[in-house]
Amino acid sequence: YTALRIIYNALHRGIGVISALRDQKKELIAAAFFIHSHGRIVHIFSSSYKRSSVDPKLYLIDGMIQTHAGKPLIFDLNMSENLLTRSLGADSYEYPVLTKGRSKRNWWTSLMDYFQ
Repeated sequence: YTALRIIYNALHRGIGVISALRDQKKELIAAAFFIHSHGRIVHIFSSSYKRSSVDPKLYLIDGMIQTHAGKPLIFDLNMSENLLTRSLGADSYEYPVLTKGRSKRNWWTSLMDYFQ
């Protein structure tokens, strides 16, 4: 239900894109959902139906990259490092995360300690 609400809201606001791939028989073999906002294209989720030597999701992501090639955008795959991301030449990047601890120190002091 949550995924449906995300898709509905993103499409309603004009920032969501559903991309689909069909075979010669017009049967759906893969689909992906992307959100395009604030200078980023974020891959939210994707799925493929048929197994082949090349993952059909690779064609969907490659198509999205080619569609927006030459534009100053960040393409966030939102995936862990795997064969698909390596074949696309993606760089892995870990974002720092702030968590609320039980310390009586304030968040700013904790943040400064994190970066030292």
